[in-house]
Amino acid sequence: MKCAFCKRDFDIPYGTTIIQRDGTPKHFCSSKCRKNSKMGRDNKKVKWVTKMPENKAAKEESKAINLARQEKIFQENKANNKAKAERKNAKVKRAKAKEEKK
Repeated sequence: MKCAFCKRDFDIPYGTTIIQRDGTPKHFCSSKCRKNSKMGRDNKKVKWVTKMPENKAAKEESKAINLARQEKIFQENKANNKAKAERKNAKVKRAKAKEEKK
């Protein structure tokens, strides 16, 4: 069974099951998860949940996606900066050429 808050697998004799008013059960592996859920905390923002080994794979995957996105932005900025530098060099060369004509 999986915990409704931290998504950790646990065995049936452990934990607490709460039946909501609409009749759907919520299974919690510990009182810590039950109390955090009752307080209305978001399980994605709680540090001890995101550090769990089950959630690390998803976290690593999102880090890889963000890293690829940042690399793409870096490459685009690098190309833009190179184009700016070439335009500036061309402008300087034109200014030197004008000075030499005088």
